[in-house]
Amino acid sequence: MHNMEKHTDWKKVFSGKRILMADDDELNLEIIGNLLREQGAEVHTVRDGREALYTYRAEHGVFDLIIMDIVMPDLSGLEVVRRIRRTHLYPGAKTIPIVALTVNSSEEDREKSLAAGMKLHLAKPLSPNNSFPALETLLEAGQ
Repeated sequence: MHNMEKHTDWKKVFSGKRILMADDDELNLEIIGNLLREQGAEVHTVRDGREALYTYRAEHGVFDLIIMDIVMPDLSGLEVVRRIRRTHLYPGAKTIPIVALTVNSSEEDREKSLAAGMKLHLAKPLSPNNSFPALETLLEAGQ
C-alpha cells in the first residue's frame, strides 16, 4: 500500500479519463476495469485485437490511454498498436500512451513492446500499487 498512501487521491489522476482496455481474459478486464472505474475513469473493455482496433476507430481515437494485452487471439496487441501508430486519421494516434499488459516480462518481450509503439510494458497481474504511479506519469506526459 506504500504507493497508494503516497498519492492520496487517484481520482484526480483518472477522473474523466477515457481508457480503452483490451484483454482476452474476462477476469482481467473486470478487475482492472473496475479498479479504474472506481477512480472515475471511463473504461471501454474489449476482448480481442480486432475489437480493440474497431473500438479505437469507432471512437475516432479519442482516448487518453490504451491498455493492451499482447497475446490475444486473431490479432495480437503488438499488431494493433502498430496499426494505431500508422494511422493518419486521428491526431493522437502517434502519441497516445499505450501500455503493454502481459504475463511475458522478459527484457526481449519488453523491447518488442516498445518497438511496436508501446510506451510502457507492465506484467500481469496489475494492481494499483504496481501500475497506478506509472499510468499517472504517462497520463501527465500526454497532456
